[in-house]
Amino acid sequence: MNIGMVGLGKMGGNMVTRLLRGGHTVVVHDLSAAAVAKAAGEGATGVPSLKALVAALPQPRAVWIMVPSGEPTEATIDAVAAELDHGDVIVDGGNSNYKDSQRRAAALAARGIAFVDVGTSGGVWGLAEGYSMMIGGTAPAVEQIRPALETLAPARDAGWGHVGPSGSGHFVKMVHNGIEYGMMQAYAEGFALMEKRTPLGLDLHQVADLAAGQRCPVLAAGSDGRCPREEPHAGGDRPLCHRLRRGSLDGHGGDRSRRVDPRHHALAAAAVSLARRISLRR
Repeated sequence: MNIGMVGLGKMGGNMVTRLLRGGHTVVVHDLSAAAVAKAAGEGATGVPSLKALVAALPQPRAVWIMVPSGEPTEATIDAVAAELDHGDVIVDGGNSNYKDSQRRAAALAARGIAFVDVGTSGGVWGLAEGYSMMIGGTAPAVEQIRPALETLAPARDAGWGHVGPSGSGHFVKMVHNGIEYGMMQAYAEGFALMEKRTPLGLDLHQVADLAAGQRCPVLAAGSDGRCPREEPHAGGDRPLCHRLRRGSLDGHGGDRSRRVDPRHHALAAAAVSLARRISLRR
């Protein structure tokens, strides 16, 4: 499909790359000319303004926005909407407040412009592994951008979902973030306890690798420390842990096909570092 992307940071830029690899035609704009040039070098059409971006897209247009939440998102949506027509769609893939998304959806609907809020999770691993996307909006609007969603997700039928009306995507992502931060706190406190038990001489990196193996059924069952994603597993497919988006806490990181090495596993060090920072504030 034809799609515009505004915001070419770490996530937005990688999303453009994944879309291009999926055969989509992408028009891009960013405040950084270097970021636009980089995307253009990969096959995107770089433009100098939002007005030019909208003009370069065929109707009905779809413009995906990946800029910081708050005023940057508000200003960008307003500027893009001023150039759009009835039947076009704006996608906010950032971490906007869900109440702002509800308000924006209502205001744009009055002008005949659809709004889709997409809570996007994937970080730097999203390019290779795909993005987990929690989507709010009307069914027709979501259907309009379905080809892009299927490309950005880990699989066409996994890792993304239309969870409800406008605002619901960002609401679910907010809860998702709260759960993740709670997990980070639990990891931090758990590893801090083990670090303090010095008489036991625990190797925290070894403990972290054991936890990673427990979460991955293939790695846990193997004896050589490998989890080859390219090999078929039960049912001829990869296990769930390899089909869904891997986050910063699940012990997978990026490429899990390489041999597991405790020296490369940062979970223990990161958890203890976080625990120390927390304890300093108390």
